[in-house]
Amino acid sequence: MFNIEIDGLSDVQRSVSQMLSNLKYVGEVGIGKTLGDWQVENVHRLKPFVRRYRRAHRADTLFRAHSLKEVLRSRKYQRRGARKLARLVAHPSVKAAHAFSTFQAQTSTLPVLRQELIDDLTRELSEMLVEKVTWHRND
Repeated sequence: MFNIEIDGLSDVQRSVSQMLSNLKYVGEVGIGKTLGDWQVENVHRLKPFVRRYRRAHRADTLFRAHSLKEVLRSRKYQRRGARKLARLVAHPSVKAAHAFSTFQAQTSTLPVLRQELIDDLTRELSEMLVEKVTWHRND
């Protein structure tokens, strides 16, 4: 019968368990917290929306392109313009033609996030990973 003893095995176990807890923290808390902080600091959102799936170790963020106030105002303008056009087109006239030519649908072709914001998010996630998932050897 062989009996093998290893000195310092408890230190190795402690180090591995610390590594696992750091990885678990990053998946459960770190990513979601970083996404929320990024929206508050860089995008100036008062209430960032971050969905955290702690068991799956991931987080999603819903990035609204505009504030709710802007969206409601645009929707109101679109409805008012559509009603006006429908009313005036039902009875063709010079006034209807003018209303049709002046109404402009509000759409945007700009990207929701500028490239510099994406770069900031990438940098912040990288910094969080370096901070949380760096292990040092204890001598």
